[in-house]
Amino acid sequence: MLAWFLIGIPLSSLIGGPVCGMLLQMDGIWGLAGWQWLFLLVSLPCIPLGLLTLRFLADRPDDAAWLTPDERNALNHTLAAEVRERPPASLWAALKDTRVLICAAIQFGFTLGSYGIGIWLPLILKEYHLSTLAIGWMAAIPYLLPRSA
Repeated sequence: MLAWFLIGIPLSSLIGGPVCGMLLQMDGIWGLAGWQWLFLLVSLPCIPLGLLTLRFLADRPDDAAWLTPDERNALNHTLAAEVRERPPASLWAALKDTRVLICAAIQFGFTLGSYGIGIWLPLILKEYHLSTLAIGWMAAIPYLLPRSA
């Protein structure tokens, strides 16, 4: 499930790069800088999506009206059968846990790779004196290229 959720990151970069390049070209319209237009227009969808999330995302299967009774029972049974470990008594104990260290290393690698492309690639392209629109389109290219397994 997490993989399906995370697939949105490259997809958003593929679409967002060119769109942000176009929004940055709105520089000077109504007295706002391009970055201000970008900030405003990219943020606007978050408000209704946040409200919809609060409205429809349930905390427990019993509260999810969109689940059938069988689905609700299956989820409750699965949750009841899960093995719950007692959390470590201290932060130091958690930091010594091998699973925590492995998860932290994986997250660090993922973040390093995604920030490397998402933040630094447009800055590198800017050194070639490209327009913001061209930078947006060129920054989307790595998300179009097929990856080998």
